[in-house]
Amino acid sequence: MRLRRHANRTLFDPEMKRQVTLDEVARAVRGGEQLNVTQAEGDKDVTGLVLLQLLQMEAARGAELPTELLLEGLRSVMATRRPSSVLKQLEEELIASATKVK
Repeated sequence: MRLRRHANRTLFDPEMKRQVTLDEVARAVRGGEQLNVTQAEGDKDVTGLVLLQLLQMEAARGAELPTELLLEGLRSVMATRRPSSVLKQLEEELIASATKVK
């Protein structure tokens, strides 16, 4: 599944020429489809951010998240010492999502 993510965080499937929901993306991922999401403005790969949104959605629905796996992934990202803009964008996403839930 190849998607474009717009500034307002909506996901668009250019092949089907329509907007898709996170629930639709979750079903596709559960069904074994690969996921590739690029930012509509600039073609930046934001697949990881969408996957984090899916994890957050599943956790909000009561799913038990694999803590050790999440810690390992976080340590891996931190070890690469990637630019703080990636972490800043993640922080903004999580804050925005948390605000919606309240």
